[in-house]
Amino acid sequence: MRNRGKLTDETINYAELKLSSHLAICFCLWLGLNRWDMKRYVPEKIDIDKLASDCRVNQIKGFHPDNMVWILSEITEKPTTSSGFVEIHSKRLQSFVHNYKDYLDPLDAIGIIECDKSFSYGLYSKTRGYRFTDEYSSTIKGVDINYLPIVKKDAKEKAKKLKTCRDNKHLVKWFNPSLTVDHDQAVSYLSVYYAEKKKEQELLAEKAQIIRNTWYEDYSLKCLELQ
Repeated sequence: MRNRGKLTDETINYAELKLSSHLAICFCLWLGLNRWDMKRYVPEKIDIDKLASDCRVNQIKGFHPDNMVWILSEITEKPTTSSGFVEIHSKRLQSFVHNYKDYLDPLDAIGIIECDKSFSYGLYSKTRGYRFTDEYSSTIKGVDINYLPIVKKDAKEKAKKLKTCRDNKHLVKWFNPSLTVDHDQAVSYLSVYYAEKKKEQELLAEKAQIIRNTWYEDYSLKCLELQ
């Protein structure tokens, strides 16, 4: 008889994680596509239906509007860096939408998003910065996603987060039904904060342009002197 060995804590934790992931997926399937969805957030100014009908977008191989919504929501929901861009690992994008570049390129061409065109290399993937253009930067709205491949991957991710919460109850115990948020007050504060940050970025951009212009003028004068 083969010796199976003792169950270690690591083995139990792994089994628990796999089980919770499968249960989450089965729960999604049991509810059915018409009754199960996930909500993601995108800028209000983006008309998803209109965008999906754009020829540059709907000609993507294997196109599905929920893939596009998920990619846009990643830019919406992740924190920005000091440069105003959201850094997203290519590996994460690919884990949900394998041909994510086919979606990002037309979104950039249409003028909905812009990329910082620079790479930051990590251990397993490269990171690029993305942000919405001024025309589409706005308050956000919820959009339902019911495309099964995305829903299943989201369920797996939530199962992992649930396990992390169970393992760190001392940190998450404060997030309970007794915790309330004044929605109107929060929105009011964020509106003021957003306006201040945007003005701050505009001033920094103006200063950078002045520095570039000054440098160019000095360089031009030196070239004339050498002639």
